[in-house]
Amino acid sequence: MSMNEGYAKRHRQLRVFISSTFADMNAERDALVLVFPQIKELCEKRGVSFVPLDLRWGITENAAQQGRVLDTCMREIDQSRPFFIGLVGNRYGWVPTSCDIGDFDESLQGKYPWLRSALADGMSITEMEMQYAVLRSDIRRDKHTNAAFYLRSSRMQVPPEFCEPQGSASSKKLELLRNKIREQHDFPVRDYDSPQQLAEQVMKDLTQFLDSEFPAKEVSSCDIDAALQENILESRSPSLFDLSRYDNDFCSWFASVDSNWLSVTGYSGRGKSYLLSRIVSQIRAQANNPAVVYCDQQSMDNVEAVLEFVTVELLAILGVKTRHQSERSNMLGCLGSFVVGLFKMMFKSLLFGIQWALGNQQAAEENLRGSYQDYLQNIVSYSWRKPLQDLAKRLRKQPDRPLFVALDNLDVLTSQDLALLNILVQLPHIRYICTSSIGTKAQIHLANTIKAKELKVENLYVSQSQAFITNYLAQYSKNLDEQGVQRDRLVHSSIGGNPRLLSHVLNLMVCFGSFEEIDNYINTLAAVKNSQQVYEVLIQNIQKLFSADEGGRAATEVLMALSLIPDGIQEEELKEMLNLKPLEWAMVRPYVLDLCTHRGRNLMLPSHDHFQAVGATLSDKKEDVAKKISAYFENLLEVSLKHNDFLGNPDLGKINEDANRLNRQVQVLPNLYMEMQWTDRLYEWCTYLAADARMTETQRFGYWRTLFQHGYCMRKAPNHNIPPYLKHSINGYAFFILLSGNQDQNYQNYIQNIYKDEPLCATDKELQEMYQRWMQVAGVCHQQEDFQWLSKKTTRYLEADDDFNVRIQAQNQAQQLLAEKRYDDLIALSQQFRVDDVHQVMIDYFIALAYENKQDFDHAFQFLQTAFNGLNRHGCTYLPEMILLLCEYACIASYQNRTDAMNTILPILEQHRQQQQQNGIDNISMVTLFHTLATLYHALGKQDEALRSARLWLEACKNMKLPVEMASQFIAQIETKSLEEEEEE
Repeated sequence: MSMNEGYAKRHRQLRVFISSTFADMNAERDALVLVFPQIKELCEKRGVSFVPLDLRWGITENAAQQGRVLDTCMREIDQSRPFFIGLVGNRYGWVPTSCDIGDFDESLQGKYPWLRSALADGMSITEMEMQYAVLRSDIRRDKHTNAAFYLRSSRMQVPPEFCEPQGSASSKKLELLRNKIREQHDFPVRDYDSPQQLAEQVMKDLTQFLDSEFPAKEVSSCDIDAALQENILESRSPSLFDLSRYDNDFCSWFASVDSNWLSVTGYSGRGKSYLLSRIVSQIRAQANNPAVVYCDQQSMDNVEAVLEFVTVELLAILGVKTRHQSERSNMLGCLGSFVVGLFKMMFKSLLFGIQWALGNQQAAEENLRGSYQDYLQNIVSYSWRKPLQDLAKRLRKQPDRPLFVALDNLDVLTSQDLALLNILVQLPHIRYICTSSIGTKAQIHLANTIKAKELKVENLYVSQSQAFITNYLAQYSKNLDEQGVQRDRLVHSSIGGNPRLLSHVLNLMVCFGSFEEIDNYINTLAAVKNSQQVYEVLIQNIQKLFSADEGGRAATEVLMALSLIPDGIQEEELKEMLNLKPLEWAMVRPYVLDLCTHRGRNLMLPSHDHFQAVGATLSDKKEDVAKKISAYFENLLEVSLKHNDFLGNPDLGKINEDANRLNRQVQVLPNLYMEMQWTDRLYEWCTYLAADARMTETQRFGYWRTLFQHGYCMRKAPNHNIPPYLKHSINGYAFFILLSGNQDQNYQNYIQNIYKDEPLCATDKELQEMYQRWMQVAGVCHQQEDFQWLSKKTTRYLEADDDFNVRIQAQNQAQQLLAEKRYDDLIALSQQFRVDDVHQVMIDYFIALAYENKQDFDHAFQFLQTAFNGLNRHGCTYLPEMILLLCEYACIASYQNRTDAMNTILPILEQHRQQQQQNGIDNISMVTLFHTLATLYHALGKQDEALRSARLWLEACKNMKLPVEMASQFIAQIETKSLEEEEEE
């Protein structure tokens, strides 16, 4: 393997040096900026990192005068081998002299002996780069060198100041350089007439470079995944800033045997992934040679893919199977599962025919549909179930070396996804390090269920931020001003302690063409007050980067669509929905993705600040984009038909297809209608049984709360069997049927024409189940009339469902006993039954209040904690109706000095404050919330935050004309304590 090939292969990196003159080539370099993200994406699919080296603002004037420019350029050419691009325009470029090199003269000429003659000949630095990279005869070149030259055509219009004077020495040297390039035959030479043509040529050549060095067929999918994960790990290099402050906490966990799980947590963007990278490096450096499998959850399609990857990698470490063998065994296993399942399905089909013949058609359809879904699931899940079983057997014997699994970015996990962690817990002799943000489901699950030891990541110190900026830019051979003024403006801004925000702004900065642009950019960022404003600046810069014709429309509409679909959307849906042209989307895609995260195949905005930033900068696009989203998804499925095959039996394939489309509609449309306040359409979807059955409890509560606020009710809902599309049609047809003589017949004919089959009718059981779900919503939202109406509708079913009836009655009874202050009778209810639903959560809350009134705070905390855990399980933690329960839990936790509970509840209450404060603070819930947050902050020693919350608490009390003495005393207490501490210092 040659020297050139070895570096690229070793690092799996396409690092290309771009050589040209500076100011006169800005248009060409700006065109290349739009190409490089596309190359980067192609590289990432093969587990290769892409680094374009553009030194146009990376070298300061002072550095050039001291000779650093030559040293930097030559060093970067060596580090970029075997990749090189040369651009030649109408200028020869800056010609350095020995005086320019200064003190560096001796050391430079020692490293590059040819430099003396080049300086004597008056060679420009641009030609020196090209000579040293590939043109000199004494420079080793072989078949593994990938280089290309691009010469600006005389047909391009160039301003006179960017051209060498005709007949000058510089113009003659430029012509000689062009001839040297054309005369060599090792590397392609291309002429271009415009920056756009240049971009197309470079895109094609860099793709060929990639194919030459890293052909797609050389590695298996598992190898690519493994290389991708290691590249992700390396990209989060801990060398960017010093993380030694966390070493003691990590070493304590590493040496202990109390917990196999370490949870690296902290607020979003504080550097958890960087710390995880350092921890992995420390573990791998141990003398006993531990093995660490690293996996970034965000880079995987789903949790099954994570589980499969971790399992295969652990098996390979144990020497049981290679990745390639695993792929072959999975293929054979899935084939075997298919054959076995096929025989089972034949038996199920026989039973289906018997049930159908006996007249039990509904049960026959349900059984066959369930069997078919199980059959498909068994085939799909075989690829990770079988290796997992093999791994568990092998791990029951102690492995020869310690095994670690590092799971990064678990924030995206849902409650169902957390089953992944529960599976991993059961694997013996493995230790886990995970990262998740405070308040996420994963962090709460790790803390409360798995009992992981927590390592909390705080904001960067000033010295860390300085090092981060310097080292991040050094990756691209860039520098800010040498006095550190620009760097320190960033460090002391509101983004200085947040490595995620810093990486966002620095990533865009490396594309800028001059120090003036950078200085304006830094001044703008230094003035921002929060992360939302940072994202606003980034979005505005993306808008400036593209004109409307070059993808500006695509960038803005895609970002707005992502803000209107919080659960995420697939790229194909985006392109179809917004009618994006392929080139248009390809140009803006990498810049949009830099602001996004993934969940499975879906793109989504990662935080509330992102949503707010899009709303603040692109609000004029909201209505138009919402209409495009609505039109696309409404047409995705108009009517779900009763599909039959050629034998007259249910066509399960088409039924499944309809179900998937309906699922997608339910995921997107109701939330869109709620956001846009299109309440009529929201009402149509919420009252459609097939849609309601697909909603989560959190969604159902949120949608109906909005509808209740706008005067809608459940008891006047239209026919639950009729899909929204048909409801629109019926409303439009109303005038016709009113004028007809036989309204019923016309109505039936109309329905028959639309369905082209008999309408699907809900079973009695399905209706009763929907009414039960609605009762839960009506009860929590205090809609008494709807609740009573639903109680009557479900009377017959409730007689057969005694348990559900008892729960409804128990919640009402508990609330009544609390109001009557019959605390002992209320406490006695806790012994009657325990059922995991929202009714039980409310009963536990009432019982906790009874204990609190009896001054038994230990039992009060116990029942409040049980109620809080129930809210988490049912996804109801962020419902506004639950603020009082959460505040009560927080207050008892602070009174009992339960630090773990306080740290768990704090980010949830902060999120409630962020959401509710937008609607003003003049309500009882906000008074309670501010009071609770002030108490929590005070108990946790965060006095500045406690003081801010207490002042809002006081303001809310004044606005509501409530007593202010308690809030005033609280503020005075904190201010007095702070004053005493200052005097002591």
